[in-house]
Amino acid sequence: MLELKKILKRKDSMIMLALSLWALMLSVLNVIFPDVFSIEANAKMGAFDFLYLMIIIQDLVFLPVLIMVYSASLTFYSEIDKKQIYMYKDTNRRKTLNQKYLATYGLYLIYLILYILISILSYYLIINKMEFASGTFFTIKEDILSQLYEIIQVVLGIIFYINIGIFFALRYPSGVSIFLTTLLYMFLKIAPLVETISYLIPIGYRSIEINTIDDFWKYILISLIIFSIYNIFVYVINFKKFKSMEFR
Repeated sequence: MLELKKILKRKDSMIMLALSLWALMLSVLNVIFPDVFSIEANAKMGAFDFLYLMIIIQDLVFLPVLIMVYSASLTFYSEIDKKQIYMYKDTNRRKTLNQKYLATYGLYLIYLILYILISILSYYLIINKMEFASGTFFTIKEDILSQLYEIIQVVLGIIFYINIGIFFALRYPSGVSIFLTTLLYMFLKIAPLVETISYLIPIGYRSIEINTIDDFWKYILISLIIFSIYNIFVYVINFKKFKSMEFR
């Protein structure tokens, strides 16, 4: 908790949390410029459809990930470089690393909760007054599973990129960490085009078509296994690096 409180006091955290207002800003913009949301004729948008759209936009923009990588760099590289971390022989380094991990992910969790709540509130307060709004939470029941599935995949992907960001942040300053994470992001966006590769990477299961509840749970389970393998592997490497570092 102390580590999270320290992170929340920084300017980068304030910027990150300010991004949770993205849906509200787009909603207000749509009032001024009605063509912001391109909706097909006779199509209706429910609150969940709007939330789904906002989550997809979050993924496409990639800005939250870049800020999280920058935040990780301040939490790890800057504190190590400026010798702000005190380590003694009896200090539990795994506990220290875990605290920093949890604080970094804690910032994203707070952002995500705010993002979801503000998206839903923006729909009912602003978007609901538009002609294309259905006024209901769900519109087309057949789309719920596929939309929920993709939302989960986006969140898992962002968590993975944050872990990769921590990997770079333990070794390089913020600019290099952001650049390398962006390169990886671009590569992983292209990689799923090769079908055999797509099933071997953490974000390769997004494009799978979900038609039934069995499909949903099957591919959620498989993607979680792939996600866990990669993230545990990266965490183990990060711990070995952190353990070998010299502190004052």
